[in-house]
Amino acid sequence: MSTSDKGEWISRVLGISLADFRPRRDQDGTTSTVTQGTKAAGGGELAFWRKAKQTVDGAIDELAEALRATEDPLVQRLAMALPDLGKDQAIALETALRGLEKSSPDRRQDAAEAVRGAARAYRTALATQTAFRLIDDNPFGIKVAMRESLDRAMVQLEQSIAESGVPGSGRTLVPPVARA
Repeated sequence: MSTSDKGEWISRVLGISLADFRPRRDQDGTTSTVTQGTKAAGGGELAFWRKAKQTVDGAIDELAEALRATEDPLVQRLAMALPDLGKDQAIALETALRGLEKSSPDRRQDAAEAVRGAARAYRTALATQTAFRLIDDNPFGIKVAMRESLDRAMVQLEQSIAESGVPGSGRTLVPPVARA
């Protein structure tokens, strides 16, 4: 596999670009790699989303651990299912964000529309599916704030896309999550 093929695979599968990293000479003369940070709008949305999602996933993992610690086999089975809740919507949104980051300027509007559609579907699920409310309102005293956190992240994604100058992105197509 050529170096360019490897770089393309890393970009496609991991969602990062080797161009985001540059060699750095440390004081002792050794070379290390440092990240140049996230790209400007149209390139940093995926990294932003992943960070927001990982924060929520950490709280869900904590809740799952509390559920597994109970003596109830049904509750323990629920703990095993928690990480999969919203998985389809998350994959759809991440795929759309990856498409936005890789889109050419002439395809950016369509790619942004795909992100908004995926975010709309995710936000609708957060607002309407009882399981998301139950996770947030759990009796274990673990603050997950899944609906609020992911909703806020998707609003910020929409704003970032709008600020990037994508035609048609000044309008908000993603309704806010209704609180129960």
